[in-house]
Amino acid sequence: MEIGPDSGCGCLEGHKPVELEKLISGGFMYPCYLDIDGVIDEPHVWGRWNAAGNPPDREWYLSLLSKRKVQILNRLEGLVQIVLSSSWRIECKLPVDELLREKGLRIPIVGQTPDLSVCSGGWMSFGNGYQAGLRGQEIATHAKQHKYRFNRLIVMDDDPTATRPGKGYPKIGSCFVKTLSREGLTHSHVDWALIRIENWRRKDERS
Repeated sequence: MEIGPDSGCGCLEGHKPVELEKLISGGFMYPCYLDIDGVIDEPHVWGRWNAAGNPPDREWYLSLLSKRKVQILNRLEGLVQIVLSSSWRIECKLPVDELLREKGLRIPIVGQTPDLSVCSGGWMSFGNGYQAGLRGQEIATHAKQHKYRFNRLIVMDDDPTATRPGKGYPKIGSCFVKTLSREGLTHSHVDWALIRIENWRRKDERS
């Protein structure tokens, strides 16, 4: 089941605003698996740069990232830690964390998911050999390795395969923030994530 503001569930309607200071003071931090393309990028830039024949450099990579969407993501500062699940972790020739910091990201990046495309078939293969369709398996593998609770994961992605963990893993998607590729991350998406975090915190504080 897709969960988020675009799923038609109407979960934001009538909800009281989340008290961020109270959430942050609780001390719980949740892993947020972050895709870039279709989430915090500027999709219209790809065609312009490709048409111009520019080689990938720092300016090119930075132009692909949306400062506005990064600032929206920053609303989760103090509540989450980012794990990169994007293909940028493989395709980008520069440190992705540095590029995101330069765009204003304030949330800590604590790691990245493994690349399983070298040992399993996917449904789409990029020029460098990376295969899409494995996102969920990569997230599940990382979560298991780091002993994350599968019912406390935030996944931000425009690809529905991000919540398909494969055989032998618990279900992913208690907070699947599914974006639309053409618009990326919005305040409504983050509102939804904050609602889920608030619910998790209440439960965790009682346990």
